[in-house]
Amino acid sequence: MDNIQKDWSVLYNLKDYTGKIAHKIEEECFEDIALYNKMREIDMKYGESSPTNIPAFKRLAMLYEKQEKFEEAIDICKQAYSFGMDERSRMIRMIKKAGRNPTIEELKIIND
Repeated sequence: MDNIQKDWSVLYNLKDYTGKIAHKIEEECFEDIALYNKMREIDMKYGESSPTNIPAFKRLAMLYEKQEKFEEAIDICKQAYSFGMDERSRMIRMIKKAGRNPTIEELKIIND
């Protein structure tokens, strides 16, 4: 996660949301999410609770928003929600930016 945060700072200053650093952040976020999934499985096996704040979801959704990949950002928000994160406000914003109405599934999340 530290690498993602450092790289995000560089990316933000460069404003190059499609270059090498952006691609690196995307890969790091996917890796971090995969590791979180493994940790969550272990926690569930032993009856432990997992953290519900996974910054990789937030950064990945933000990256997709900057790249104007609104549908991908919406999907990430839905995944984050399934892990207990509240990314509903970001999801609503991405749906508006995508220029469409929320699906039935998205409305259930929004109204939860």
